[in-house]
Amino acid sequence: MDLSDFSSGMSAMSDTESEGFENLERTKPTISSSAVGLIDIHETRGQGSPVAATASPLSKPLNTPTPLPFNEDLHLLKIVFSFLNSAEDRKHLVPLACTCKLFSELALDLLWEKQDSLLPLLKLLPTCKTEDNVYFLSGHTTSANLTRLSFYAKRVISFTVLDGSTKPQSKSTIVQSSEPQPKPTIAQSKKSKISKGSVTQSSKVLSKPTVTQLNEPQSKPTIAQLTYLRLAQLVPSPLFPSLKHLHVPSVKASLAHIFLFISPSLRSVELGDIEVSGNASQIATSFIATLPWEAPELQRLILRGPSHISVDALCHIRHLKHMETLELHNVLSIEEFTVFQELGVGLSELKTLLIDTRSLAYRSINPASRTVTDTGTNFENLSRLEIVAPVSLINDLLLSVSSTRLDTLLVKPVIDAQSEPPKESFEKQEIHPCQYCGSMTYVCDCGQYYVPPTDGSSRKQEHLTCQWCGSTNYRCRNCSNYYCSPSPSPPHLNPTQPVTLPLREHVALDTVSLQSLQHLFETLCSRWYCSIHSLTIDLYDANQSLSSHIFVLPDDILPPLSQLAKLELLRIFNWKIEALNDTLRNFASCWPKIRVLELPLDEYSSPISLSILRTFAEYCPRLQSLQACIDAETIPDIATTGLYAFDHGLSKLSVGSLEVVKEYRNLRHVARYLNVLFPNIQNVQTHVGQHEDQWIQIHELLMIFQQVREDNNARRRRKV
Repeated sequence: MDLSDFSSGMSAMSDTESEGFENLERTKPTISSSAVGLIDIHETRGQGSPVAATASPLSKPLNTPTPLPFNEDLHLLKIVFSFLNSAEDRKHLVPLACTCKLFSELALDLLWEKQDSLLPLLKLLPTCKTEDNVYFLSGHTTSANLTRLSFYAKRVISFTVLDGSTKPQSKSTIVQSSEPQPKPTIAQSKKSKISKGSVTQSSKVLSKPTVTQLNEPQSKPTIAQLTYLRLAQLVPSPLFPSLKHLHVPSVKASLAHIFLFISPSLRSVELGDIEVSGNASQIATSFIATLPWEAPELQRLILRGPSHISVDALCHIRHLKHMETLELHNVLSIEEFTVFQELGVGLSELKTLLIDTRSLAYRSINPASRTVTDTGTNFENLSRLEIVAPVSLINDLLLSVSSTRLDTLLVKPVIDAQSEPPKESFEKQEIHPCQYCGSMTYVCDCGQYYVPPTDGSSRKQEHLTCQWCGSTNYRCRNCSNYYCSPSPSPPHLNPTQPVTLPLREHVALDTVSLQSLQHLFETLCSRWYCSIHSLTIDLYDANQSLSSHIFVLPDDILPPLSQLAKLELLRIFNWKIEALNDTLRNFASCWPKIRVLELPLDEYSSPISLSILRTFAEYCPRLQSLQACIDAETIPDIATTGLYAFDHGLSKLSVGSLEVVKEYRNLRHVARYLNVLFPNIQNVQTHVGQHEDQWIQIHELLMIFQQVREDNNARRRRKV
């Protein structure tokens, strides 16, 4: 339904009807007297009582109802009603709510469980008026009216606060209005007849709206700002006593009424897209500082930028003693470690911590010589940690965590490449600024950027052409709008020849970042070697828009990972690993429980040989999903003596290659080798630029091998 499936019906009722509905008594099922007598007779005959056997059916009282099964346990009835809580079937909850008081309570709970506007509640008040589609309260609101409002407000469990509590008119309403209405009855037609030459009522009913009427923009209902203040005066706090989940997709300056949704029953709060404007930031800061005292049982808090919340405001979170999940996405520009020290001590029950801060102004307070014994009891129950931050901050945070139950870890160091685009790219070209934002920096579809020249050249071009691929489809780097150019590609390019993009330079980390990263791996592998089951290693380039670098993950950093004997999932993204073959050969036997292994692909690919896959098939029996760049040119021999074939359970292979397989027979050899190692592969995922065509052919050959194997099995069963 549009705003609330039941509020519209309740609002249309008269006061007498609504009071009768709310005072509806529970309907008690009764059984006829004859049925009662028969039941008693059969029961007493089993006991051998002659008096009971001759008892009259009318000798028993008539007011002893037999309870229905769901009167004692409503769980079954709730399950049945929950199937009607979809968008298509919610309309059926309305008649159920009017059936009896037992059904009414359950149906109303489902109808009011999730809301995204205050309008359904306001419409319950007779003092709610509207003018130009703006709702406001006018007149005296009685205590009976407030009781009726509270009767429904207490059922709201989840609320999504939109800007101004507005909600656009649904498309179904517009389509419904264009359908012809049913024909009136004969009696109605007689009553609607008027003088000759005028239009009858029936013709008005059957008239269809014009195209202009259907295309008119539908106005959005809004609530006057003063209405929130009046509502806060009338309704006792809290307005929603049962509210558990609060979601604000965008915190703006117009959402000062967000404090109406604070309730002691809150368990989850999510504030997203906090605007940079001062009022929006102040609203979010004040709201966060209020939560520890107004919602002390809060267990989950998610904050999303781009506005930064002050460290003092974030320190209030430490008073939420029942907090289990905390996510901070681009809401703090941290320079010191103080805020995490206070949060670590206060949030003793925290289990999940997600931090995304890409500020490079952080100063490490922990020297490199700091040991684990120097840490206090910070985040002592933490089991999941995901952090996107400078390497020094990640290292300091890991050293501060005292939990021994860390199960899932994602580390994404922020690296400042400080790189520049090739000087010869477009040093003599100049284009007009973006007509949308005025920026002079554009990006081609192939990923190469144009930067305005700094040597003072003013040679203007009617269009901008990428020297790498010849495209003229450039997007503004700032606002992502396209720079349109009607000019064709330059004549010096041959469209029939494949375009070779410039290779990005492989670079190593600076000394400080390298030491911090090495210390990070040593810390996590020595402290949580018995608890970590999932590890994701990623990288964020602070200057990725202009960077021409690919960062290399040094070989001497990875060996500590061999200590993670209980590792089940390992993902590595955006890193280049040079000696990947030797590394995996040494690690395979150390990960007997590994289930998912994802290695870098695309431009970060480091090919692994097919012999490494045989090592995984031998030492990693639980492996189910593998992503890797495979060298399909070097094919080892298959020893056909002894037990050379495996019955491994690997089902998903995400794969690519840097080199093209020159001969088709090599594709058959690769497919046969994979079939020997992993006979149960069901899904082969390919990647653009990784010679996906040849891997599609290999997958088809694998399917043929599996079908032939099924045919042979059926043939053997037939012989038996």
